Amino acid sequence: MKNFQRYIIIVLVCSSLILIGYRITPEKKIILEEQELPIVLNGIIFTAENVGNVNEMEVFEKIESDLGIEVQFNQINNNERILQKKYIMQSNEIPDFIMGSNIPNRELLAYVNEEKIIPLDDLINSYAPHIQALFEEKPFVKQASTFLGDKIYTLPFYNEMKRDLVDNYLFINKTWLEELELEMPTTTEEFYQVLRAFKTQDPNKNGQMDEIPFSYIESNSKYNADSFIGAFGMVDNGKMIMIKDGEAKFVPGEEGYKEAILYLRKLYQEELLDAEIFTQSLEQYIEKGKNEVPIVGAFIAKDSGIVVGENRAIDNYVVVPPLEGPHGDRLWGKKVSQFSSNQFMITTKNQHPEMTIAWVDQFFNPDRAPEIVCGAEGVTIEKIEGNYYFLKPPKGKSYIEHAMENSAMPACPGMLTKEIESKFSYNPIVNRKNHWYNKYEPYFVKENICVSNQFQIDFMKESGIQKSLNRYIYEMKTRWIAGQYSIEEDWEKYQNTLKSLNADAYRILYELKYNECKHLGEHMMH
Repeated sequence: MKNFQRYIIIVLVCSSLILIGYRITPEKKIILEEQELPIVLNGIIFTAENVGNVNEMEVFEKIESDLGIEVQFNQINNNERILQKKYIMQSNEIPDFIMGSNIPNRELLAYVNEEKIIPLDDLINSYAPHIQALFEEKPFVKQASTFLGDKIYTLPFYNEMKRDLVDNYLFINKTWLEELELEMPTTTEEFYQVLRAFKTQDPNKNGQMDEIPFSYIESNSKYNADSFIGAFGMVDNGKMIMIKDGEAKFVPGEEGYKEAILYLRKLYQEELLDAEIFTQSLEQYIEKGKNEVPIVGAFIAKDSGIVVGENRAIDNYVVVPPLEGPHGDRLWGKKVSQFSSNQFMITTKNQHPEMTIAWVDQFFNPDRAPEIVCGAEGVTIEKIEGNYYFLKPPKGKSYIEHAMENSAMPACPGMLTKEIESKFSYNPIVNRKNHWYNKYEPYFVKENICVSNQFQIDFMKESGIQKSLNRYIYEMKTRWIAGQYSIEEDWEKYQNTLKSLNADAYRILYELKYNECKHLGEHMMH
C-alpha cells in the first residue's frame, strides 16, 4: 500500500446499528475491520463539459478502495448549475457533499443561513492531517477559506503555479499566415487586416468561403474576450471591475469598453467574427476547431490543444502576444489568487462527516496530488524512480484532453505546489503553458483584489446589484455587437441606467476592499 497518511476505523456493531469511530494512529496506518454495511457517500460534482465521467476515474477508485468506502457522484455540467442548484438544495434528496468549480459566495452564504452545510474546523483538526499541514504551512490559505470571520465551511484548490492564473490566450493559424504571406499581427488594426485576408483569400484552399476568421465563447471565462479588450485599456476580471492606478474602474462604463464594443461590432458586421459567439457551447466550439478541413483562423482558449487537437495545436497554431490598441494600450488579465475557494462542502444530511473529511483529505496528500491533478498512474502518467512522465495520449487526443478525461482537477479541492510539480520530469502541458505565460507576462494587469472570504462577505450585500448589472450589460453588449442597437446613440442613456442600477456604489465597494487587501501581503494579491 502506498505511503500516504492513514486512518484507523473502528466499527462497532450493536443491535444492527453501526457506529464508526476514527482516529489517527501514531504510526499513521489504517486498520479496516469487517463492516456490516459499506459506507456509501453520495455527492454532487459540478464540472466543465469536457471533463470525463468521474464515477469511472481510476484516481477516485483508488482512494475509495484504500479507505474502504464507496463514493457515488452525480456529475452536473457547469452550464446547468444555476437550474440544478435550487432543486438540489430544496429537495428532500440533499447530497452528502457538494464539490466543484468555485461555488459562488452568495450560494455559500445561503447554505450557511439555511443550515444546509456544516463547519469543517473540528473535522479538519481531528481527521484531516494533510489539510492541517497545508493550513499550517500556508496560513493565508486558511485565512482565505475562513467565512463569516471564524468558520471554515469549504475547502479550496491551492495552486502555486503562476501560469494557471491566466484564464486564456489568443491563438492564430500560423499555417494560414504563411500561406497568405502575412506577418504575425501586433496591433488591433493588423489583426483586423489578417482576419479580412482569412475571410476572402481561401487560406484552407478548399474553394469554399467556409473560414471563420475569429471565434470565442462569450459566456465561458476560459474562452471569452474579457482580456482581449485589454487592447482598449480595459480588462474585465469577471466582476466588471479593473484596478487602475489604485482606483477601481467599472469596466462596462468606461470609454475603452465602448471602443472595444465598436471594434468587435465591426468584426461581426464584416463576418470576421463568429456569428455564434453568444450561443455556442464548448462542444460546438471544439467541433469547429477539429473540423476535418481547418476553418478557424484565430480563437481564444485556455489551451489550444483542447479546441483544435494536439497535432493541429503543435503544427498549425501559435499564441499571439496581447495586441496593441489604437491608444497604445496592451493589457491582459490574470486571476486574483493562487487558489480557487469553495471547491468542497459537507451538508447537514451527511451521516459520515468524519469519513467524508478523511476521504477529501486525500486530495491534499502530496503523494496523491500528481494523480489528482493529471490522472491515474498507468492511465495518463507513469512513475519511474520517483519521477512522473506523461504517457502518450490516444490517437486524436491532446495531452490536456486526455488529462481532463481522467481527472476532475478543475472541480476538485486539493493542491498543486512547486514541490509536487518538480516530480514531473516531462510535462508537455506545462512546457507550452510556461511558454505562453512568458509571452504574456509583461502585459498582465498589475493590480488586483484579493479573494479572502472575510472581505467577500461584504460583497454579498451587493450580489443583487451585481446580478442586475450583469443581466443589463450582457443584453446591451449582445445587441451592440450584433448591430441591433447603436452604442453611439445609446451611450448616454446606458450610463444613466448603470447609475440607476447602483454601479457607482458597486465600484466604490470594490475600491474599499482593494485598499483593505493591500494589508494582506503579496500572496493574496496577484
